[in-house]
Amino acid sequence: MTSERRRKSVTVEAYGSLCDFIDHVESEPHDTRVCRKSFFFDTSQTAKDAIESSGIPHPEVDLLLVNGTSRGFDAETNDGDQIQVYSREHPAVHLHPSYVRPEPLSDIKFLVDENSGKLASALLLLGFDTKIDSRLNDADLARISNAEKRILLTRDIGLLKRSLVVHGYWLRSDNPRDQILTIVRRYDLWPIARPITRCLECNCLLQPVAKEEVVNIVPPVAHATYNEFFLCPNCGKAFWKGSHYQRMQLWLDDLRERLKTKAH
Repeated sequence: MTSERRRKSVTVEAYGSLCDFIDHVESEPHDTRVCRKSFFFDTSQTAKDAIESSGIPHPEVDLLLVNGTSRGFDAETNDGDQIQVYSREHPAVHLHPSYVRPEPLSDIKFLVDENSGKLASALLLLGFDTKIDSRLNDADLARISNAEKRILLTRDIGLLKRSLVVHGYWLRSDNPRDQILTIVRRYDLWPIARPITRCLECNCLLQPVAKEEVVNIVPPVAHATYNEFFLCPNCGKAFWKGSHYQRMQLWLDDLRERLKTKAH
């Protein structure tokens, strides 16, 4: 067995929210947002192996420096290497070329695991293409996230560590109200949101329809009261700006006000 003296060592230094994943760490004095974890290894490891050994799932990393140089997840590590990792909210991400995200997403689309259904509904309400399906297992979620280039949102850290997952985020809170606030801030969603444009059941964009086309679909009172109607092309469900629409508007107003407050 290789003696400890001959084993290689590497130090992972995490910044910002990435410290959430590291237990029993050395931290900078007076700054809990900079954390270090050192460990030994016997065989060759990539940078991805090293950061996930420290507890951090790779989809949360948006910039990775090995001894001060931006590298990709597949970079081989050597004895004494210092690995620094940053998430997208850290200013350093904008100061270095990042080789861990070579293909940025052209469209913002989400895949939400079954334990965060209220978050999925909130994202749909904001108009974002969002999938959720209780029949999917972890392997399915990783595969779909990769194939459809969807951001995987989950409370399962192990799921995010699957190699197929490229874009993802671990939901720190189990409170749906906090979850949607975090996701809107992290991905800067508010400026590109198109509220109340998708079916909350089917994830399809709603289509405007003439009033006479829904005469046999909506309640008579609604048909007599309103003139503007929308239809889901998949399930055929009709929507109009009734009391449910007003409740959605109140929810959007509350979210807008909460976004004005400073994030912790």
